[in-house]
Amino acid sequence: IGRSLCYPPHLSGSSILFQMRNHIANAIIIISGIVVDVRAWSTCKATSGTHAQLHLQSRRPSRALLLLAASNSETSSESSSESESKGAATVGLYRQFAEYGWERLLSSSSTDNNNNFLDLSEPQDFVPSELAHQSVPARGSTMPDATVNIEVKALAPSDDSNNAHMNPIRLARYALLETISSASTSTTKSGEHTQQQNMQDENNGKCVCVSGIQVLNFVIFPNETMDLPVFGADLVTLPGDKHLVAIDFQPLRVSEDTGDGILNLSSADVEAKLKSLHEKYSAVLEWGGDIPEPARRYFSQNAIWSRQSGAEGLVLVETAVLDAFKDYLDVYMDELAAAAAVAARGNGVDDALDGSIKNALVEGNASYLAYRKANDPARPMLKSLYGEEFTERLISEVLFTGK
Repeated sequence: IGRSLCYPPHLSGSSILFQMRNHIANAIIIISGIVVDVRAWSTCKATSGTHAQLHLQSRRPSRALLLLAASNSETSSESSSESESKGAATVGLYRQFAEYGWERLLSSSSTDNNNNFLDLSEPQDFVPSELAHQSVPARGSTMPDATVNIEVKALAPSDDSNNAHMNPIRLARYALLETISSASTSTTKSGEHTQQQNMQDENNGKCVCVSGIQVLNFVIFPNETMDLPVFGADLVTLPGDKHLVAIDFQPLRVSEDTGDGILNLSSADVEAKLKSLHEKYSAVLEWGGDIPEPARRYFSQNAIWSRQSGAEGLVLVETAVLDAFKDYLDVYMDELAAAAAVAARGNGVDDALDGSIKNALVEGNASYLAYRKANDPARPMLKSLYGEEFTERLISEVLFTGK
C-alpha cells in the first residue's frame, strides 16, 4: 500500500516487474511525459505474493510515480479499501523522519541498551504546553477538514545525571508541522492530472498526508565544551509540490584564513564515510543553488541542499531524502559516541582542545543561535499560521535557545 516506483529514463520500452504484498484494488498513476499501456493492468488482479507487470513506453526521458492502493482482502474493491484506510492514523510526510531520529536518540539513552552513552530525557517544562502543540484550520486546502498542526519536542541530559558535563549533547529538539485531513483518502483533479493527497504507509499502517504544508526542523546541539558540529535537518514541503531539503553537520568553528566553517571529525574513516554519503546523495539530489553569504559559514562541504518539485520530488523525499537523513544521523550518532568516550576518559575534559578552540566553540555556538533566531525562514509562515507571539516565543525560547 502506498508503494512508489521511480521509472528511470533508460528503462524506456521495458516492463517493470514487481511483487505485490496485497491484492490490487486500484491504481493511480501520476504521469509526466509517459505513455502508459494499462490494458493488461486494468484486468490484473494480482493476489498477495504474486507478481504484477506494467509496460511503460516513454516518448521522452522522464519518470513516473506509481501509487498503488490495495487492501488485504482477496475480494477487495475501492469501497473496502477506503473503509479500511479510514481507521488508520493520519500523519504528515515527515513524521517518519522525526520518529526515526527520536528513536535513535532514546535508544542510546536506554538502560536496556548496552550502548547507552547518552542519558537523555524530556526536560520538564522546557517546552511550555502552549508551545508544544497547536492546531489551526488549513487555509485554501482542497482536503476536507484539514488542519495544520505543530508539535515540538526536546531532549536534554537527565536532571538526575551526575555526568551531564560529559554528555556530548546539550539539547536535541524538533519542530514538526503537518497538514492533516480528517478524511484519510482524498484526490483532486486539475485538467488531466490526478494527485493522491494521502498514501497508506505499508510499513506501519498509517495514512501519510503529502499535501499542504509539511515541515520538519530537527536539530541536535552539542555540548559546547566538545568540538562537535550541530546536526541540522530542515525539510520543507509547500503547496504546489515544492520541496526544500537541507541536511548537514553544521560547523561552529570558522577558519580565520578562509572564513569557512571547520568540520572536525573523530577520524579519517568518518571523514571518508561522510564524503562518500555526500557524493552518493548529491548524485540524486541536485544542488539547490547559492547559499546566502552570511549563512555559508554554517554549512559544511558535505551539506545536502536541494530543491525538488512535482511527483518526482515527492518520490525523492520518500526515498533518497529519507535515506540521507537516516545515514547522516547514524554517522552523527557515531561521532557522539566517540566524543562521549573521550569525555569519559578525561572526566569530561578533552585535553586535545586548547583555550583558543574552546573560546571559538563558545563564540560559534552563540553566533549560530543568534543567526538562526534572526533569520529563521519559517518565521513568516509560523506568524501567518499561529500568530506573532507564539512564533517569537517558539523561536527564542525553544528552537534556538542557549539553555
